Amino acid sequence: MGEILAPITPKTWDGIDPTLWISFSNVYGLSIRGSGTFNGRGSGWWNQAIKLLSCNKTSVRDVKFVDSPQTHLLAFGCNGVCVNNVSIRSPGDSPNTDGIHLQSTQHVRIRNSNFSAGDDCISIGDHTSDIVIDNINCGPGHGISIGSLGKDGSYVEVEDIHVSNVSFEGTTNGARIKTWQVCIQ
Repeated sequence: MGEILAPITPKTWDGIDPTLWISFSNVYGLSIRGSGTFNGRGSGWWNQAIKLLSCNKTSVRDVKFVDSPQTHLLAFGCNGVCVNNVSIRSPGDSPNTDGIHLQSTQHVRIRNSNFSAGDDCISIGDHTSDIVIDNINCGPGHGISIGSLGKDGSYVEVEDIHVSNVSFEGTTNGARIKTWQVCIQ
């Protein structure tokens, strides 16, 4: 069991994008698993600790994420993501620390996992579908959120979201849908 530590600040990181600590793009069959910990060391690494971009058939299991700068795990434009037996922890008063954020992603299974966050345990953005969230412990945090949807009156679709067997403890919400107000003239 080991720990992967982010450098103390992005200034010491000689990566392509200094705002990303770990990023995978256009990968088929990615598997992140084991008994180790990803330690993001907090706000110096704004935005995401781990970003999955256009990855297909991705599995993340049996790992821990702690003290991410903002979003512990972001999946954008992915198809077929399985998250199982994952622990995500950040202080309840840490700003904007989502556990997992899904955006424009389909066919996701998040199961048997524990989340504590300063924001949403799991957030689901627009153009996302076929999501199953089951046997999750969430808290502290803001619960499980769909949205915010419809900014500037835009039309977006989110469909086939299934949430079951979730324990919310110390959260400001359970499961919720967040939308922007629209002024109809």
